[in-house]
Amino acid sequence: MQQARERAAAEGVSEEAARATLLAKQPTGRFVGESDVGALIAFLCSDAADQIRGAAMSIDGG
Repeated sequence: MQQARERAAAEGVSEEAARATLLAKQPTGRFVGESDVGALIAFLCSDAADQIRGAAMSIDGG
């Protein structure tokens, strides 16, 4: 995870420690995964989303 690597380098900690710090800030207790992004894409491609136009969707875990 790029953000954890960058944070680890900037703070002089291990990548694992930086990752744990980032994870602790996630309200859902997990990082966003490919399936989360895929679920949004599937929804936006469905008839259920036929009235959504020009919206910015944030998938950030909270």
